[in-house]
Amino acid sequence: MTATKETAPGQSVVGRIDALDVVKGLLVVFMVVYHSMNRSAYHPYAFRLMSFLPPSFIMITGFLLMQVYLPRFAPQPWVLTKRLWLRGAKLLALFTALNLVIQLALGHGDLDRLQAFFETWQTIYVIGDYRLSAFDVLLPIAYVLILSPLLLLAQLRQKLALPLSAGGLAIFCWVLEQRGVLPGNLAMMSFGVLGAAIGAVPLRQIERLARPVFVLVPLWLMCRWVNFHYVGFYLLQMADVGVSLLLFYGLAMRMNPSHTGFKGLALLGCYSLLAYVAQIGFLFGFILLVGHRVSSPSGLALLILGTFVLTWLAAWLSDYSRARSAVSEKAYRLVFA
Repeated sequence: MTATKETAPGQSVVGRIDALDVVKGLLVVFMVVYHSMNRSAYHPYAFRLMSFLPPSFIMITGFLLMQVYLPRFAPQPWVLTKRLWLRGAKLLALFTALNLVIQLALGHGDLDRLQAFFETWQTIYVIGDYRLSAFDVLLPIAYVLILSPLLLLAQLRQKLALPLSAGGLAIFCWVLEQRGVLPGNLAMMSFGVLGAAIGAVPLRQIERLARPVFVLVPLWLMCRWVNFHYVGFYLLQMADVGVSLLLFYGLAMRMNPSHTGFKGLALLGCYSLLAYVAQIGFLFGFILLVGHRVSSPSGLALLILGTFVLTWLAAWLSDYSRARSAVSEKAYRLVFA
């Protein structure tokens, strides 16, 4: 959920890399629907319909490591290693801080809730029981970033190291799932390693796979049906993520870069981490204010629309303020970059 390219605020880089930002922007739109449904009476259907969402962001993180950082890793490995570790540490700190704020808000300032959160640190930070925390996708992304120098080094030393590691880890996760002991964090991290292996493939080859949208659409709809009825199966989810990202990339390639829709989605994609934090904050505040979940279809539609508008405004305001204020730029980079 990091920016595809490091551009100046307010600047758009037209080209293939922009299509990846549009993909992330499309994922942010689905994420608004996903999180809004989770705060409504229809929450049992959110993951069944959109189980591809959390691992998609993690897979894109691994993919971008190879597409963006690999060319710069060999000349300055230690500089990039420190930077990637710092970004991973920032995400860990952000995850912890946001969860502590939520615990204090839910407990109306009761410090016992903070103690209870830290007492379950092994379950949250090591195993990955996502029922005990919020902003769950930040943890595996942080771990992938911390692991990333090894992935980059493996790719430079031996071209087959990454595909073999990704395949071996996927098989290991599948075996653990069959035994009922698959840790959530390990499963999500495996998507990041797989994304890195795919990212080592030239982008032109991936584009060829993404072009036949007329084939990918029915495949994606089939994935929706299969994952709705057989939710939570690791290999099915992996196939779903692959088809979803190919479809979204194919759609992004067909869009006009000068079109408002393209620019709006690319903006959301560039600020996907901010959008993720903002929309959960909006929804959490809404539930605290109202005191109950939305229970009607019309109420859910309004909640989705309102959350989307506020999320897009958060991204736009951040981009606008960064372009005009050095303080805003430094604050954004301190937390999100």
